[in-house]
Amino acid sequence: MSKPGILAWHWEILTAPGYLAFVGDIGVQSIFRRTTDMLGFFNTRSYGDLYGDGSPFMNLGYWEEKAGPHMQPVTRTFDVDHAVGVVRDSIDDLVASDEIAAVHGDELIVAARDAANLEPDTQSFGALLYESEHLNDLASEAKVETFHPQFLYTCFALATIANSYVDYCDEKGD
Repeated sequence: MSKPGILAWHWEILTAPGYLAFVGDIGVQSIFRRTTDMLGFFNTRSYGDLYGDGSPFMNLGYWEEKAGPHMQPVTRTFDVDHAVGVVRDSIDDLVASDEIAAVHGDELIVAARDAANLEPDTQSFGALLYESEHLNDLASEAKVETFHPQFLYTCFALATIANSYVDYCDEKGD
């Protein structure tokens, strides 16, 4: 799918019963496995216009599962701001329950941001949390990754092409 005569921002899908392969110059080359009709699986028309701008609904977590666990390294990415936000939320809870002083909480947040910027990856950040007296419980349960922009492009493309296919079939009367 692309604007005629232009290969920028293009993508293609290949389908077989139970599989949908995605390739293109945006997104992550992927193979999704789920149902016999994968175009139907990614068709999100039944959700309506949730966002009010015509953008397709995307069930990112569920679609990530259907790409398989081997795809997680390319579906998620460490996000410094998100990781520090997770720490900040935990620190706020500790300060509110008087487990630590606010000034010490601020120091921990600064240390977390410095560490995240120095070594921006999930494993290093988890090690920092584990070594902290107040944050070690957070180390194993903190979700410090967000969806990778390329995976978001992939999901957008899949929803767009599945919805376009449904529109095409409706126009043809199939």
